[in-house]
Amino acid sequence: HSAAARLAVSSHGGDVVLSERAWTEGWTTEWEQLVVGKGKGGAVLDLVFPQDNILVTCGHDGAVRKHDVEQATPIASISTADLGSTTRPGFECDHWFTCLSATPDGRMMLAGCNQGWLTCLDGDCGLNWRCQLHSNKSKITSVARHPHLEHVVATGGTDRRLRIWDLRKLGQSAAGGAYSPLAEWRFDSSVNSVSWSPCGGHRLLVTAQQGELHVLEQPLIRGPGSPGAHSIAQHAHRFYQHLTPFRATWHPMSDRVMCIGRYPAKGSVDPTQGIDLYTVSLGSAATTDEGVAGGIECQLSGRLGTCVNGVQAGGCAWSPDGNFLASLTGHSVVVYTIDSGCTA
Repeated sequence: HSAAARLAVSSHGGDVVLSERAWTEGWTTEWEQLVVGKGKGGAVLDLVFPQDNILVTCGHDGAVRKHDVEQATPIASISTADLGSTTRPGFECDHWFTCLSATPDGRMMLAGCNQGWLTCLDGDCGLNWRCQLHSNKSKITSVARHPHLEHVVATGGTDRRLRIWDLRKLGQSAAGGAYSPLAEWRFDSSVNSVSWSPCGGHRLLVTAQQGELHVLEQPLIRGPGSPGAHSIAQHAHRFYQHLTPFRATWHPMSDRVMCIGRYPAKGSVDPTQGIDLYTVSLGSAATTDEGVAGGIECQLSGRLGTCVNGVQAGGCAWSPDGNFLASLTGHSVVVYTIDSGCTA
């Protein structure tokens, strides 16, 4: 949670558990079960805290649910069945929500789905509009609101595209008009996640499925192909179907520090598992021929959890002050204490 000392963890069976004291020294396991999962077909794919006492989830059962944390009860929901989804053998629906984002006041939520649609909801899970932003044969894997420009959102998908949108135009065009992204980037593999740098919002962090991290500098100003505006780091987070896709995560108080779990291939020169920390900085080419600041670089600056048994997949969760970092490995939750130098 971005303000409270809460940490929520979900499972592939739909369970959601909550710790009220995760970001404290000497933390011990004190979990409260918020949601009892249905088991097979109930995986929770994303969850967000738009407000102190509100948790919103989405998953394979096709629903977005808004939960009251204090009462441990769902208070609103919407399902893809309400939007035309039909059942099929072994499944409750033929498409489902895959990712979430919400405004800080919880009055607007965005949900991507596995058929390329972005759905805009109000604070009570009521439908505002829907637009198909990616191919209907690909899913939206990530939706990220800009931290300062409330009308700007970025989406990534399995169609290997990153696109930036103006929500005002999407809302106006949802009735059937044409719409196009403000900018688009293409990658060599599926996009696992996209996220804006939390302080200035002038960088986009992209996790590509097949072992690449991309940082885009000022993507709203400097589009694809701009000199010095795109940094690529090769990283060992290969795809494996039984692992949650790896997602790089910004430090909550820095536009320069990010982290991601490692899963090296067998026979790799560096077979160490754990969590890698990267620092983003201006490289030696600080200015381009056009005189524009650029030349960004991603450099490995540290590694956590090398003694932890298991692959730490998915995305990591930082405490609001950046002093703690939580990750998942199998059936375990690992919480690291981080000093000012970003070492455990």
